[in-house]
Amino acid sequence: MNRYMMAAVVPFVFASASLGELVVNGSFEDPAITGLFETVGAGSDRITGWGVAGQTVDIVSVAAGEGYVHSGRQSIDLAGTPGPGTIFQDIPTAFGATYDLRFFVSSNDGPYSGSVTVRWNGADIGTFDSPVLGTWNEIVLNDLVGSATGASRLEFVSNIGGFKGALIDDVSVLAVPAPGAGLLMLGVAGLRRRGR
Repeated sequence: MNRYMMAAVVPFVFASASLGELVVNGSFEDPAITGLFETVGAGSDRITGWGVAGQTVDIVSVAAGEGYVHSGRQSIDLAGTPGPGTIFQDIPTAFGATYDLRFFVSSNDGPYSGSVTVRWNGADIGTFDSPVLGTWNEIVLNDLVGSATGASRLEFVSNIGGFKGALIDDVSVLAVPAPGAGLLMLGVAGLRRRGR
């Protein structure tokens, strides 16, 4: 192999290795609120990185009790005051690439059956129960496909009205490495060793 072939391979490897968290403010720490909760209405951009639709959602503080957050100091109650509400974010994605979604769900009171629906690019990809307050279930959804627009919309939709609903925290979307990316890295390392 010649040095030109190695130069053509290296940028692809670096691009794959640099992929990281794609969700902005997935733990809902920004903005930091001062009370027990803060209501955010539809159309607001108050929650950094997230839009709000439906009626309202609440940013809930750990000051309301340890069980209201999975980690950090804040989470989102999708029922709002009152709900139901929806939060959404347009995630930067590549057409045809695959992504894994992870988040944690609990309840403001609860437990609630079928309290939250998750959508990806407008399609429902799952409806989930939320356990009793203080219990957090991890939900993992694999192999979500990126849209042709350069961004894929992720939505969390409350199926409960009133003032208490599903709590959402620690939302994460990561790209799934292309098949063979690890082998490609090993191949480049081997080329480097041979060249010395």
